Amino acid sequence: MYLSIRALVLLALSVISVAGSPITFAGKRGLVYDWLSSDYSKLFVGSTKVKFGSDYHATRGETGAILDSIFGFISTLIVDGNLQNSKWLSTVGPLIDSGAVKTVFASNEPDNAGQANLSPQDAAKVFKQYMMPLKGRGAGIATPAVTNGVGTSGLNYLETFLTFCQDCSFDLINVHHYVQRSDCSVDQAVAALKDYIDNVIPAVQAKHSQLRGLPICVGEFWLWNASDSEGAEYLKKILPYLDNNPNVACYQAFGGLWKGNFINQAGNGLTQSGAVYRDY
Repeated sequence: MYLSIRALVLLALSVISVAGSPITFAGKRGLVYDWLSSDYSKLFVGSTKVKFGSDYHATRGETGAILDSIFGFISTLIVDGNLQNSKWLSTVGPLIDSGAVKTVFASNEPDNAGQANLSPQDAAKVFKQYMMPLKGRGAGIATPAVTNGVGTSGLNYLETFLTFCQDCSFDLINVHHYVQRSDCSVDQAVAALKDYIDNVIPAVQAKHSQLRGLPICVGEFWLWNASDSEGAEYLKKILPYLDNNPNVACYQAFGGLWKGNFINQAGNGLTQSGAVYRDY
């Protein structure tokens, strides 16, 4: 199979690289976690695979030390009910300038009433106010992270957002992908994510010059309500695909630093899924 020079570089160096803004984490795999999580990141120190994390906020945690400093960090934009965040630019700008942050996520699931919950027009307003001023400062700027929902959510939401943000520019596409174990087998879940990355997203990219040619970040993905052993099986089958796909810039399985997901209930070790994610 023919691979472009850009794809070969990505495969050979395992470095995230986005159009216009080089991202220099040593790998694609990250830990998504909560701002108030206990610090279990020490359980991933020494991993040759896990290289960064994000927590839905501008900084690593409430105390600034939730994610071990050995890992890179992605800041995420959050605004209040008035679409404001007075500290965002003064916090994230210096982090970018110092090299501490090399990628920035926009609003988290604005198409989900339980998350950012923004209309496409408001999401565009927020993006213009808080993300566009960061362009050209050396960090990759992601689109708002949309779900894989249907109807007016998901990629349809992203397309509507673009109509209100025609003068916006991006370095990567951020998407989330979840399926329920009750709806599919492990193999079907793997096939669904592959199809989303290989076919569904590129079809949308082809329609919009702002998205065309951009790499993809799978900011969250998981097989909901899978058992620990099924989660481990799912990861073993999908991680090699994500690692070797030149169109995937980064990804984060939704397990992170929570007990019962990648952390065992005692809080002193990893579950089967966590162990696979750490080293497989």
